[in-house]
Amino acid sequence: MRFLDAILCISLASEIHGTDEAIRRTALSCAAKMTNQRDRRLIMEIANGKKPTLHVAVMLKELPDHILQMNPSPRRPMPFKTPGSLCMTDPDPSVSAISPLAAFLKR
Repeated sequence: MRFLDAILCISLASEIHGTDEAIRRTALSCAAKMTNQRDRRLIMEIANGKKPTLHVAVMLKELPDHILQMNPSPRRPMPFKTPGSLCMTDPDPSVSAISPLAAFLKR
């Protein structure tokens, strides 16, 4: 798990639940899934702190905007190319046929 993924999970726990216990549980769960020791240490500081809700609020305020707006994947996704035989304008009759269950529910 990446650091930004963990921060997202923890901030969602803070927004949804708003309790120290929910933030601690989420932080511990995220820390267990992290591979980077430095990032894990930062997440564990949240879990072991006296006021995790305050810690998360301060951390989110101090987080630079360029981190919040960065693209999570460095590569662009490859465009999906359909072969000429798979054309949606001329579907195979067996594919376009309605299932017996769908026909029953449609009544």
